[in-house]
Amino acid sequence: MAHGDSAADKLKLAALFEVGNAIASSLNQRELLNRILEVACDVMQVKICTLRLLDEPTNELRLVANRGMGRYSKPLKVGESVVGRAVQEKRAYAVTDISQLSWQMP
Repeated sequence: MAHGDSAADKLKLAALFEVGNAIASSLNQRELLNRILEVACDVMQVKICTLRLLDEPTNELRLVANRGMGRYSKPLKVGESVVGRAVQEKRAYAVTDISQLSWQMP
């Protein structure tokens, strides 16, 4: 890193390094996904977060790791909810207040 890089940039680089180490050292998929989610939550400074993977045959997003939520969550269809819409449109959404979305959820 060049002199004068921000603390946020250093935090992101450290997070990437940590995820890389987790990938290299873990053969347990659930443990790995939970560690990736923990690092992402820390970087984004959020208390609630989920990680879903696409099940292509069913076109559903299945919960594989979460922080700050219960263990059960029904699968989401692509296009359903903010998460499903982000996958459908192949773009990210940063939502700080879900009640303030300017578009109607399907």
